[in-house]
Amino acid sequence: MENENSFVKKTVIRIVLLFIGFFAVLSCMQCVQKYVVPEESDPNLLLQTGPVKYHEPGNTVVVGPAPKQDVEPLNSHEEKLLTSLRMGCGDDMLEVQGEYCSVLKETCEEWMSPEDTFRCKRFKKPSTCMSHIDYKRFCIDRYEFPNKKGTQPTVNVTWDDAQKSCNVQGKRLCKASEWTFACQGKDWKPYPYGFERNSSACRIDLGLAVPANKNSSSPSGSYDKCISDFGVYDLTGNVDEWVESDVGSASWLKGGWWGNLRNRCGQDATTKEHGKSYLNVQVGFRCCADLSK
Repeated sequence: MENENSFVKKTVIRIVLLFIGFFAVLSCMQCVQKYVVPEESDPNLLLQTGPVKYHEPGNTVVVGPAPKQDVEPLNSHEEKLLTSLRMGCGDDMLEVQGEYCSVLKETCEEWMSPEDTFRCKRFKKPSTCMSHIDYKRFCIDRYEFPNKKGTQPTVNVTWDDAQKSCNVQGKRLCKASEWTFACQGKDWKPYPYGFERNSSACRIDLGLAVPANKNSSSPSGSYDKCISDFGVYDLTGNVDEWVESDVGSASWLKGGWWGNLRNRCGQDATTKEHGKSYLNVQVGFRCCADLSK
């Protein structure tokens, strides 16, 4: 008899626990529906604001991203800056990350003129990768050194002095491939602004209008269309920029200056003839850095 009573008690307890568990699960599912970010929510909202508390109608407190209409959206360049700040590039550099092609086929469909087969007016879309793809992630200065908007770029500097100037700031000269990718963007564009040359977008194609032996660069950031998809300014034109070769430490120049030059991103648009002691009024630089872990 005692065993029967014990069995009945245990059975009743099990049934009660099952009911409690059922209602607990049901309640938890309602919580998840209430507190999980809805699928239609803007994923960038959490990047912008982080989880917050806000009030729904009826004064119900909800944890999650604030409603879209209550948050002033960031423009694309503000988003890049915010991401860089959080990912370790600091407030004076931008993060560049994505797939880089080391051998890119770029087909020119139209030259600037029949006689000028040095400058391409329009490239075929899209560019074609002819090699393996590398994943790159690094930091780069937004502007040419001294990396300040509205300031004249530093010129007449040798490769060695440029490297030292970057080192003092805990940075280094950009590798050629880093500079190229920061210019091309994830779509592998020939020009930072697209596939068609725009003589008014950057300080380029000035020809004999300005002297080549006099500093005719513009203050950094003067051309608001001369910007890559990563938010980097003045990569083509204005002043040529020192970079370091990916293999060894050869002194190369990328981007060209204000004259009638190639002024584009590609690997083949690189000047490799000048040694590390070379300097000129058209030659400047910008810095890169490894991303903080």
